[in-house]
Amino acid sequence: MGAVEYQSFNAADHLVDRHVREGRGGRVAVVAGDRSLTYAELADEVARAAAGLRSLDVRPEERVMFCMADGVELLAGILAAMRIGAVPVPVSTMVTGADLGRLLADSRARLLCVSVEFAAAARVAVEMATEVVHVVIDGDDEVPSPVAVHRWSEFTDHDTSQIGRAHV
Repeated sequence: MGAVEYQSFNAADHLVDRHVREGRGGRVAVVAGDRSLTYAELADEVARAAAGLRSLDVRPEERVMFCMADGVELLAGILAAMRIGAVPVPVSTMVTGADLGRLLADSRARLLCVSVEFAAAARVAVEMATEVVHVVIDGDDEVPSPVAVHRWSEFTDHDTSQIGRAHV
């Protein structure tokens, strides 16, 4: 019996990057509200979000929680986590702050990405979840907390040259 050769699979690469490689980069990949992104544009968003995750020292197999409204940021964040080998944990936006805090504590996520609409729940949640060290918010609301707070626009403003497929 021969050895089985393991070939890694990365969902972000399969869902986005292969379309660019195969010449479909100019095709529409996603429509969210009034925004429409091609595969090439989505690949860029994902690469920038992945660089942001790496800048916050998110490691493969580490959980990243998302309590975000449906949109490009949520999609790019989930795919970015997949790209670097982290585990995206999207949660319902209908959770209370206490529920979100329990979910964060259970998942042991160190990072919470949140939409501005859910900043109040995030404030309560990070007080309960001691492992959280970073919150990324997609707007200008304040999330006063004992953790570092980053704006999505700053979070995704990193060098993407070192962001490739995860090899986990």
